[in-house]
Amino acid sequence: MKPLLSIPLKYIILLLFGCICSSVGANPDISQLSKEMIPVRVVTEHLPPFQVGNGKVLVGGENFEFLSAVFARAGISSRFELMPWARAYKTATDRKNTFIFSIVRTPSRESHFIWVAKLNDVNYSIFVSSKRRDINIQSIDDSLRYVAAVVRDTYEVELMQQHGFEVGHNLVQVSNFSMLWSLLDSGRVDFTISSAQQLTHEVEDRFKIIKNTRFNASMYLAANPETDAELISKVKTALRQQIAQSSFGELLNPELPD
Repeated sequence: MKPLLSIPLKYIILLLFGCICSSVGANPDISQLSKEMIPVRVVTEHLPPFQVGNGKVLVGGENFEFLSAVFARAGISSRFELMPWARAYKTATDRKNTFIFSIVRTPSRESHFIWVAKLNDVNYSIFVSSKRRDINIQSIDDSLRYVAAVVRDTYEVELMQQHGFEVGHNLVQVSNFSMLWSLLDSGRVDFTISSAQQLTHEVEDRFKIIKNTRFNASMYLAANPETDAELISKVKTALRQQIAQSSFGELLNPELPD
């Protein structure tokens, strides 16, 4: 056998290429293994008390803790990501194998997602700053005289526009709830509509509910419509097991759609 250094370089390259091809041919599942090593993205916003963030990291909340346990039970490598809601929504609609929570299910969103499981039922109330004594809202017509703020691309935007509010006139959109509460506290907007459950967390001293509305909705775990069917099946199986074996607080009421 010739010493390796005496073999022309082109033959060494061909030899190495042949070894690589043989290795791939002997391991037909290598692409599948690579795909499974990539963490599944699970995106959301800071929405206490359902999911709670600290900086850019999720640190708590019933929905986050429940879903973390579900993905672990399913054996799925996942990466939970905290971001403004509009970016989370766009990420989930644009990227295959991406999940999003806690998202309200509406007719206009129905075809944009796979609706994996219901997480919560929420009722909506009108919030104002605790310092305000001049706001009197008893009807939709009353509310139209004031300026409201909502988080961009949320169900609340759709709800307000359905009842006569117009962006740029009496409806202000912001990127997250921290900005919304700041505008409300400063008096730059008059009110917001949000789930009554949110008053139990970080804003209860600064804001008050002046009216409970007849509006209600359900929040879901959803997925991009091109998400692999096997991945959806694994998550649903883990959800059924987690629901059967867990107890939940007042906020969480998980159900799988029929």
